[in-house]
Amino acid sequence: GGPATHDGFDEAAAAEWCARRHSDGGVSGRTNKPPDSCYAFWVGAALRLLGAADRAAPPTRFVASCEKLDTGGFAKFPERCPPDILHTFYSLAALSWTEPGLSDIDPALGICAKRVRRHFS
Repeated sequence: GGPATHDGFDEAAAAEWCARRHSDGGVSGRTNKPPDSCYAFWVGAALRLLGAADRAAPPTRFVASCEKLDTGGFAKFPERCPPDILHTFYSLAALSWTEPGLSDIDPALGICAKRVRRHFS
């Protein structure tokens, strides 16, 4: 038996690629790019959907460093960057998997997991 595939999709290779996106405490979306707060959700969601969330440590410290306490919200990068709604949403979504007090976000749909269970069970 070779690697697990689904219609030619190599899940192990995809999980490995996602795990390699974790560097410098953060997550990058592409090779040779700096970590970006929103990829904590995108790459973390992919790892969860692949059943491989344990392949990389959650980038909680990096995401927290992107929070802008003076204005509120989260930025793409820790420095030289203002907060915006996209990075705030995806930063909070990623933190929902590790931080108590936040409702879990479903990795496939990007909405509250409790609502998914209620409406799609």
